[in-house]
Amino acid sequence: MRKFIDINDFFPDEKLVSENFEIFKKKFHYENGDYYENVILYDRKQSRTMMDNSNLELDTCKKFIDNANGDVLIFGLGLGFVVFPLLKDDSIKSIKIVELDSGVIDMIKPIVKKYDVSNKVEILQGDVFNYHKSIDTKFDSIWIDIWNKFEENERKEAVELYNIYVNFVNGGGYIDYWSI
Repeated sequence: MRKFIDINDFFPDEKLVSENFEIFKKKFHYENGDYYENVILYDRKQSRTMMDNSNLELDTCKKFIDNANGDVLIFGLGLGFVVFPLLKDDSIKSIKIVELDSGVIDMIKPIVKKYDVSNKVEILQGDVFNYHKSIDTKFDSIWIDIWNKFEENERKEAVELYNIYVNFVNGGGYIDYWSI
């Protein structure tokens, strides 16, 4: 099992802002005065958190983090949450990340690249609903994480995308998607 990596130290204390999103750290205080801090990716257009590095997020990604191997394809860059544990693993040959929002790419790519000492990561702008039309190879592991909620419409999308991308997984490979 791969060790989860606390990403708080990877991000600057100052807020990062793009047209559609912002990234910031937020402290949550306990009654006894102790606190914990999360990194938050906030959707400015929808006025809500897209993702953070909470234990819930970890729980929903842990199975993929533990099972990924070889050549990896990830849809949805977010905070790079699933990427950082994979960077340290020699069984991961390459990580291709497809993200729709160029602002998220601009904010996160320099942080991911700083820790990508083996030059495994390629980050592209693209749409998960169309990207399969340009794939000419198969992957050992595919992760689809494009939602900030998981209700009936998102479930239908997840099944649709799973059925498309399962065709691009090598025999014995692994494909999964984020859900709660």
